[in-house]
Amino acid sequence: MSGIPSFYRYWGKSGLASGQDQTIHLLPYHCLDAAAVGLRFLEHSPGLSARLASIISEDPASVERLAAYFFALHDIGKFAPGFQQKLPDAASRLSGSLTPTMSSAHHTLLGAALWDHLE
Repeated sequence: MSGIPSFYRYWGKSGLASGQDQTIHLLPYHCLDAAAVGLRFLEHSPGLSARLASIISEDPASVERLAAYFFALHDIGKFAPGFQQKLPDAASRLSGSLTPTMSSAHHTLLGAALWDHLE
């Protein structure tokens, strides 16, 4: 596995949740897919791009580049061992090792608990 760049050792999507097969989609590709879909959406929503550009005092092209960056990063938390362990077989196959996780709770529950704690 030493010849494979480390970012290819993470899965981003799986068909398991929807009852499909055990095919996984690598996380870097999922991030690029999200950026491409988001940019396509902005291309078809010129009013939105113009509005966002006016809010941050930038031109629409700059807004689209910035948006692509954030669309690509939307699932950055999936690089975390806790998420990767949701599919132990895939995590083991891709990274060659498993890291114990602290919680098996869904991230929405953990986020809500953190929000409640910070209020």
